Amino acid sequence: MRYTCKKLKQISRGALSQNWGIVICAYALISIITSLVTSPFQKPINDLSMQNMYQSFESMGMGEMFIEMYGTVTIPSTTELILAISATLIISLVATVLTAGHYRIHLSVLRKEKNGIKALFSQFKNRPDRYILSTILLTLILVACMLPMMIAAALITYFAWAEQTIGVYISLIATLVTFVAGLVFTLLFSFKYSQITYLYIDNPEMGVWEGFKESSRIMKGNIGRYLYMVLSFLPLHLLNMLTFGIGSFFLVPYMTSVQSAFYMDVSGDFQRREEEARRLEEEMGPVLSE
Repeated sequence: MRYTCKKLKQISRGALSQNWGIVICAYALISIITSLVTSPFQKPINDLSMQNMYQSFESMGMGEMFIEMYGTVTIPSTTELILAISATLIISLVATVLTAGHYRIHLSVLRKEKNGIKALFSQFKNRPDRYILSTILLTLILVACMLPMMIAAALITYFAWAEQTIGVYISLIATLVTFVAGLVFTLLFSFKYSQITYLYIDNPEMGVWEGFKESSRIMKGNIGRYLYMVLSFLPLHLLNMLTFGIGSFFLVPYMTSVQSAFYMDVSGDFQRREEEARRLEEEMGPVLSE
């Protein structure tokens, strides 16, 4: 019997009651490390964003107002942009290994295992290439889901340039339809392969494709439950906005704990532990009664 979302949250709150310190520190450390490493490469990207904003203001005849508000716009070179974007992508991929370490800490908390903050870096010794490759593959799958929408959107621009009104309307309808379909498939595949990281943590010898297959298997019949769990956090996200993001230091660890509990549920970990506890109780019963 699977646990309800309410039960998973109850288990997570119980596990976190004595372990908030380590999970908050782990999340904060990931945020700090990522920010420090990416900050040297952000200027060209920020300059490009400012340039795009300036062009928008300029098209409305408000370019001077923009300069008065934000100052002179610096135009980054193509080389600077390529280096900045490439570095940011590489850092993001490496950060997935840190995220896996964060998940490892949450699993340890739920399983009542002793594990310090050093576990955050534990997955760098656990075939880290799997986390990076699976992230790349999943990203390609999700991009493929939205590719028809991108093509339809590009056709709108083409037909508008060619002054073909019918083509613009048809492309607009196609864009809306493919956007909805792409969003559905994006969520479907995201949820279907949501357990890959946890599976790699628990199975050091598992290959990349095995992770995809096993995640798909254990999520069969559980995608609806996962969607309900994700949506149940929306009120907390809204409250977090009122704290200007400060509440994320509690919200993200809490959500990660519930997601980890969900994995333990769909993988049968909770059930195995309950059966083991029941078996030990049955074996120890006669001994204690003597």
